[in-house]
Amino acid sequence: MGTFPIPSGPAGRIDDHFEEQFGAALAKEVTARQAIPTVDAIAASRLSDILRESHGEYYQSGVAELTPEEAAEQLRHELSALTDDRFNHWARRLGFAVHQEMKAWENPVHILAYQYDWELLIDLADYASDDPTEATDANREAWERVADTLAHHAALENALAQLPLAA
Repeated sequence: MGTFPIPSGPAGRIDDHFEEQFGAALAKEVTARQAIPTVDAIAASRLSDILRESHGEYYQSGVAELTPEEAAEQLRHELSALTDDRFNHWARRLGFAVHQEMKAWENPVHILAYQYDWELLIDLADYASDDPTEATDANREAWERVADTLAHHAALENALAQLPLAA
C-alpha cells in the first residue's frame, strides 16, 4: 500500500494536505480490518491511548499530557519487537485513526463540517435527530474502534515478533 508519512512523526498532527493526498486510501485500508471482540479492543486501547494523550482536544483542560514526540517514544517502547518499518507502518495508521477520532473531541458538531466522505463511518440517515452531537459521537466512537482494532493488530504482530524462530 505504500507509506503514509505523517508530518512531525508518527504521533504528529495531520494537515489538510496530508488528508487530501492520502486520506481516502488510508481510511479505506484502516477500516477494512475485521472487527475484533470488544474485550480485545479494550485490552489494545492502551496503545491508541498513548497517541490520544498527545492531543489536547482529548482533555477538558485542552492540554495534552504527552508531546507528540513523547507519545511516539512510548509507542515505540510498547512495540519494541517490531522493525522500524513495521513500527512506522502501525504508528502511521494508528496516528491517522486517532486523528480522525480527535476531530469529534475538538468540535462536538464535526459531523456537520466534515470535508471528505471517508471521514464518515456512520450513515447520517440513521441520525435524524436535531442534535448533531449524537451523530458526531457515534462517528467518533467508530474511529475509536478502528484505532483500537489497529492497536490490537500491532500488539499481536509485536508479540509474534518476540517468539523465537524455529531452528
